[in-house]
Amino acid sequence: MSETDVQKRKNHLIKELHRMEIYQTSDGRNIDEVRLYTLEWTYIEALNGVVRNAGY
Repeated sequence: MSETDVQKRKNHLIKELHRMEIYQTSDGRNIDEVRLYTLEWTYIEALNGVVRNAGY
């Protein structure tokens, strides 16, 4: 992944997390300041929470 691809993915994940009203990781870090790996896991955890809350 090139630098711009990484930044594009980070921006997309941050936008999606903000849409879900998530602004921090599970350990309290600001999502705007973490690496792509951490954003990916935060997003996966958020999606899992949505599915659990929907009763699937």
